[in-house]
Amino acid sequence: MLTAYSGDPLLMREAMLDDLGPERAAELVPYQGAVGEELEPYLQPGLFGPSAVLLDLDGEAIGKPLLARLAASPVRFLILDAQATPARAHLYRELGEYRDCPEPKRGARVAWVRSRARQLGVQLSQEAAVWLAERVDQLAVLNSEISKLALLGRGTYDRNEVQRWVAADYSGDAFSVIEQVLAGQPQQALGELELLLGSGEDPLKVLGALSWQLQLMVRTLAVVEDTPPDRAVRPADVARRLGVKEFPAKRALQAVRGRTEDRMYRDMCATLRCELRIKSGCDPRSQLSQLVVQLALHR
Repeated sequence: MLTAYSGDPLLMREAMLDDLGPERAAELVPYQGAVGEELEPYLQPGLFGPSAVLLDLDGEAIGKPLLARLAASPVRFLILDAQATPARAHLYRELGEYRDCPEPKRGARVAWVRSRARQLGVQLSQEAAVWLAERVDQLAVLNSEISKLALLGRGTYDRNEVQRWVAADYSGDAFSVIEQVLAGQPQQALGELELLLGSGEDPLKVLGALSWQLQLMVRTLAVVEDTPPDRAVRPADVARRLGVKEFPAKRALQAVRGRTEDRMYRDMCATLRCELRIKSGCDPRSQLSQLVVQLALHR
């Protein structure tokens, strides 16, 4: 049996989980090897074999003969093919089921934001929903930001409130600060931060840039850990999986070497505490300076 999904990464996975249901989703086995003969052991369920297998193509090609074998197997194969061509989509329909999950555009994107917010118990004004839909690119990031608003527990948000809590603008000028932080140079990072704030840069934009870099590193670390040990992780692989440019993917890949999940968690918590303190009235320059030193010393 075969079901294929294409389109936005978040919507694909949500559609897949909806199709499976909670009980069968718990039994899903992710396949992480090469797309080829290595799939052979998964074609028969056996006594201890899987009943459902997740196959994320991640840009890899898969031929019709192999797809036909997957479709004929009693095991249910769920294929994530974000960039499915019209020809592959036709093949999926021919051999099994196909779900296209395109990213919503313009008005539909605003409607998605408001719908997702309601699901999470967040009430957004129309202006707030439009601002979010226009300023945050990826649906996965949008979902994360709306979840953060839900955790704050304020219930209703207008545009000004959303702008206070959501760092949607990431300052390219903060690149010099980030470089020194990643290099483990606290004094140099502080110097770059002073220059940046002295030029009139908004402290929350600098914090947003640091937060974005850390989130990218967390997601990059997940890609690294999901990759089989015998396969090298290239910047192009990270860029494709995460939907970012290759240069920031390369920088994030270099930055996560030697870092653990626990370390990344502590860095993210420190960044969130800094954001909350600034937005609660603490001195932005002092709070940012402490954060920059802490992140650089954790190198």
